[in-house]
Amino acid sequence: FAAQSLGRLKQREATQPLFALLEENADQDPFLRHAASYALYRIGDLEAALARRNHASRSVRLGALLQLRRAAHPGIAHFLSDPDPFLVVEAARAIYDVPISDALPSLAALAPGESLPSGSDPQNVLALHRRVIGANRSLGTEAAATRLAAYAARSANPKPMRELALETLAEFAQPA
Repeated sequence: FAAQSLGRLKQREATQPLFALLEENADQDPFLRHAASYALYRIGDLEAALARRNHASRSVRLGALLQLRRAAHPGIAHFLSDPDPFLVVEAARAIYDVPISDALPSLAALAPGESLPSGSDPQNVLALHRRVIGANRSLGTEAAATRLAAYAARSANPKPMRELALETLAEFAQPA
């Protein structure tokens, strides 16, 4: 309740203590994580969130990512190269689902890469692949079509997702 109150009052000087709360919590209590990240969003210091995109603590980076998601800030694209696959998936979800149009090209650019980040949860991995394919469909450019073709050609990508990339590529002749 204290964190939410600080956010409601837009107490900018509470930014550092809220990030410290995220680090101390270490994702143990999702309610505390929500309270701190939502308070940070309400305070509105997006530069503070961007400054923590390379923070050593995964919990701090996740809090910053959630703050940027709520603000629909294109700086969230920086998290697409995070070393933690979970944060990459969360960034992709934010960019595609919110949507954050200015960050969509960064998400689409992941398609032809060496390999998309993977993790222990196959559903998270497939969520990332679907959003990368969807981002290219949304852009609908020649470059997006080329990326989808390269994605479909990579045997390392999951077969159902390669098929989805081909189906999506087929829509380019007559887009919705």
